[in-house]
Amino acid sequence: MMQPLVIISFILYYFMLYTNMFWLLIYLDNRHRIFVDPKPPKKLPKVSIIIPAYNEEKYIKRAIESCLKLNYPKEKLEIIVVNDGSTDNTGRIAEEYAKKGLIKLINKSNTGKGDSLNIGLKHAKGEIVACLDADSYFTKNAIINMIGYFKDPKVAAVTSTLKTVKPKNLLQKIQWMEYLFSIYLRKLMSFINAIYVIPGPGGLYRKKVVEEVGGFDPYNLVEDTDIALKIQSKGYKIENSVNAVVYTEIPSNFFQLLKQRLRWYGGYFENILGKHRKMLFSKISPNLTIFLLPTNFIWLFALFFFSSWSLHRLLKTLVTTIINVLSVRLDVLPLVRTPEISLIQFANLFLPLFVIFYLFTLTIVLLSISTSKEKLNLKKNWFRYLAYILLYFPLLLLNPKLKRL
Repeated sequence: MMQPLVIISFILYYFMLYTNMFWLLIYLDNRHRIFVDPKPPKKLPKVSIIIPAYNEEKYIKRAIESCLKLNYPKEKLEIIVVNDGSTDNTGRIAEEYAKKGLIKLINKSNTGKGDSLNIGLKHAKGEIVACLDADSYFTKNAIINMIGYFKDPKVAAVTSTLKTVKPKNLLQKIQWMEYLFSIYLRKLMSFINAIYVIPGPGGLYRKKVVEEVGGFDPYNLVEDTDIALKIQSKGYKIENSVNAVVYTEIPSNFFQLLKQRLRWYGGYFENILGKHRKMLFSKISPNLTIFLLPTNFIWLFALFFFSSWSLHRLLKTLVTTIINVLSVRLDVLPLVRTPEISLIQFANLFLPLFVIFYLFTLTIVLLSISTSKEKLNLKKNWFRYLAYILLYFPLLLLNPKLKRL
């Protein structure tokens, strides 16, 4: 008779395989639309770009320059830098551009990113507002590729394709692949109107809708999730353009990554189970509220379950092995000849599912590379792909923004 844990494992594995297949079918059904953006309107709207900046002297110039080089009529662009009480040279660097009349600079005390965005919003004259984190930068066609979606009056926001600046170490190389996966996933979410995060780097908003939903929450840990859910709660749509590429800096060491992910998780639960819990199972944006958000929690449970169970079995086997080795006075040969039967049974039960699941993962890696328009380059990048596949479960566990349908 199967143990309850084994039964739960089978159920969770089949659930994850089912949802992987669901995503794959969404991709196949919409593959002809992935790289197609609506043509820009003949009369382009004015766009105000808000750059909130706190101690970003290293990157602020690059961010401003990317805005100035955008393939968009200069008279239709407004660049607003909100200096959030920086104690370094951020304000002085931005001031040089302000003196030339290239940007509008707003200096304020340090009150956080959400408040900075709201202040920028009050000064913005464009009907479309773009947000750009100071450590990120636009590619020249980013905005022109997104602007056509606003011809649909129900579209309140458009997300960009977020890529990492060239990775330098192993941790960043793994994140590089993780971001490619998010490009693939966010585009598929847009096909079923289920985007619940508008990343800070490069998101475009219809200004009047942002004002309608009360602007950005200055006290929210992840204002990008909060604003997306507020938009969805009003029945508006959030689109995505894979052709609108924005590059961003990523954590370079484990402690920076841990700090980022703790903030993401805290903000995710704050919004889904707290501030916006009434959206769960509501009829507004049903693909998001009835399907995606609830199944995210099943994924989260599954990942914690398998991680905990694997760690438990590993520690149990290790302790048992140490005790057995000591009991036979370090004569390990009999132990090698008679492996633990339960481990063999466990492998026989789950090996087929394990193989199928990782074949899906390999497929997703290839589709993510294709969707992001990156070159496969196995000779150069094989280790990134292998590391991502091997660390697939831990990566999903660490990133609440990459939970699968």
